[in-house]
Amino acid sequence: MNMNAESRIYRNWFVSAIPSERGWKFRCRAPSGKICSYEKAYRYPEVAMVAAREFVDRDITKVLLAQVLNEWVQAGKIQTEEYQKIQASIYRGTHPATHWAN
Repeated sequence: MNMNAESRIYRNWFVSAIPSERGWKFRCRAPSGKICSYEKAYRYPEVAMVAAREFVDRDITKVLLAQVLNEWVQAGKIQTEEYQKIQASIYRGTHPATHWAN
């Protein structure tokens, strides 16, 4: 089996499948330079890359939703309390094994 890291650019993020003792993990670098790693091991690098792309898609969606919510609060369309509850629900699904670093 090929145990070399596999890397690609996806939606302006650098995503990689990294070999580990238990299989393959993914690592993503955001355009801001922040790096996310995920501790779950996948059996194949292709599966780790799919998981990395899904992570990127979810993170981009969360950021866009947060921007819209902020605009709604500023425009008086929703109250701050509603904003906080919705924001908390958006990030509730974030997996605890996901680690961000600079």
